[in-house]
Amino acid sequence: MNRLTIAKKMFLDALSKVMGAVDRKLVNPVLSHCLLVADSQSAKLVATDLELQVSVEKNIDGFIYQDGHDAGNSTSFLEITFPAKTVYDFCRALQSESILELEELPKSRLKIKTNSSSLEVSTFSPSQFPLIQRAARNDHRTRFQISRKKLKELLESIQYAIAISDVRYYLNGVFLQLSRTELTCVATDGHRLSMVKAPVQVLSFDEELKGVIIPRRAILELVRLLDQSDDLIDFGITKDIADVRFEDLTITFKLIEGKFPDYKRVIPKKLKYRAIFDRDDLKSALATVAPILSNKDRGVVFHFSGNSVKLHATNSDQQEVAVLLKTDQVFDEMKIALNSSYVADFIAHIKGKLLTMEYLDPSVGVVFSQDSSGCYVVMPLIL
Repeated sequence: MNRLTIAKKMFLDALSKVMGAVDRKLVNPVLSHCLLVADSQSAKLVATDLELQVSVEKNIDGFIYQDGHDAGNSTSFLEITFPAKTVYDFCRALQSESILELEELPKSRLKIKTNSSSLEVSTFSPSQFPLIQRAARNDHRTRFQISRKKLKELLESIQYAIAISDVRYYLNGVFLQLSRTELTCVATDGHRLSMVKAPVQVLSFDEELKGVIIPRRAILELVRLLDQSDDLIDFGITKDIADVRFEDLTITFKLIEGKFPDYKRVIPKKLKYRAIFDRDDLKSALATVAPILSNKDRGVVFHFSGNSVKLHATNSDQQEVAVLLKTDQVFDEMKIALNSSYVADFIAHIKGKLLTMEYLDPSVGVVFSQDSSGCYVVMPLIL
């Protein structure tokens, strides 16, 4: 039987990257496993739930041994599955400088041991492990490059607006729209909409695939795995599958079928009222009114009058709170009610000092923005 030796730090780093794709629903037990494929030069870990797949390939400081003999640079390899969470928890508890020996045992067993600890687990045949077949780079009908830092920033700034388990399945993800020079990312749950855009380097462009919907789980994994590097990632799209590649990682995911709403129609073009707030002042005001709000009723009234804006909220226990914000602008008398949590979500995901709030009437959304690279639309509540 084959054995692999590898540094615990390297193995755990790779395993931690794929853990987000491990299926925890246990509908198909093999999906709670990772697939390990290794030879004397590299080790590859793969996890999937059949909608999302993450693979990591590392050049290893270790060797494959076969029947007690060093396989060196031969074609001998180890290919085996193992229960991801059990092995992950075991490896995390080991000392950081540990060296792991993974040994394939008879009767579908795997033994992982160090000088002082060991773990034995049951495995599945590698042939039972399902994979999402990703396209070769040259087969991508649409392909672009963007820095890891910028893509992480774009997705982080809108992920809170993605619907969760909505029957309108096309809302349970982020809409990516590509032109020949720019990427636009949009998320909406039907009550609010967040949109951001950035320039990208387009390597290939298919008019039929200029707009696709990326599932929420894939978005969350991308945000988790992307870092602040300015190095470019490679983003490839085929008809129903996309993948993102950078460093030793490949993240593959199935696209959501369906037509995303026309987000441009949701963003009002003509806006009559405009107010500029200090980000921290508005954040503090919302936090001040929050204690009396219930989970079901998050409404806060913005009362514009003269050169001030009063945030006012009440509840069924006849409690009320008000906060006055001074501004440099002069307003006509106007009231508008908004879900305070929605406004707070936007504020939590912006970095600049000032933000702009624009409004026309109760029939259209209120638009928050900082610059021309994006905006956030919230539908008003009935007063």
